[in-house]
Amino acid sequence: RAAGVPFEESDDPADFARLLPDDHLAFFDRTRLFYETDDAVFVHAGLDPRVEDLSGQSTFALLMGHRDFFKAPDYGRAIVVGHTATQIFRRDEPVFLPNGIVMCDTGGGYDGPLSAVEPVTGRVWQVPRVAPGGPERSTPGSCQSSGVA
Repeated sequence: RAAGVPFEESDDPADFARLLPDDHLAFFDRTRLFYETDDAVFVHAGLDPRVEDLSGQSTFALLMGHRDFFKAPDYGRAIVVGHTATQIFRRDEPVFLPNGIVMCDTGGGYDGPLSAVEPVTGRVWQVPRVAPGGPERSTPGSCQSSGVA
């Protein structure tokens, strides 16, 4: 089951889309591929550094990344991304790179903590990783916060 509907394994995403309720599809159609503030851009995977205008970014770069994204010079504001887990640096906390990229995927979908970050102050919130025996439920106040960037 996925998204509350039965789903048999298939390589065709259209098979899954046909099973989704209309309100789910409408949600996906309304979803932005990036969110921009004066201080930061929030995007799933990355940007193509050759394209200055965010509206000109390809869907592929936004959702899957671009080979030159991490090598680009300073973007002039924080670029907050998920997609690439910080475990590649053997870290369980968000990574703040010198060029303004903030990597906040700390493996929450697997065995790492779930993290959120405020890119201007560097404040980080984390819900501890899931216990090996099964999911832990977080309770109010169980989230850890730090101001360390």
